[in-house]
Amino acid sequence: LLCQALVGKSTSKETVYKVDLLGQFIDPFLSVSEKSLSFTILKGPGDVLERVDKPLTLINISTLPLTAKLILNYPFLLCLNNGDETEEANIYLESNETFKVRIQF
Repeated sequence: LLCQALVGKSTSKETVYKVDLLGQFIDPFLSVSEKSLSFTILKGPGDVLERVDKPLTLINISTLPLTAKLILNYPFLLCLNNGDETEEANIYLESNETFKVRIQF
């Protein structure tokens, strides 16, 4: 970190102080219960297509809070715990907090 200033009528900057900064960064870690989800629907003539959903659990295994945005494209939906069905959801997880959702096809 460098702080410079113009002193008096000087046209050039003078260094007032210089400080070395060190930082330690922690990568966010997100544990996902399933590496992939497979959906199979067997439909015969005259059958009505039923929605199928599967559970997915996300756990923040980092020591820091985590913010994430989940985005799915049609024909998939997120089924949230409050009953809402959506293609997008913003989540905030404290350290070791769990988020459960159902993926619907």
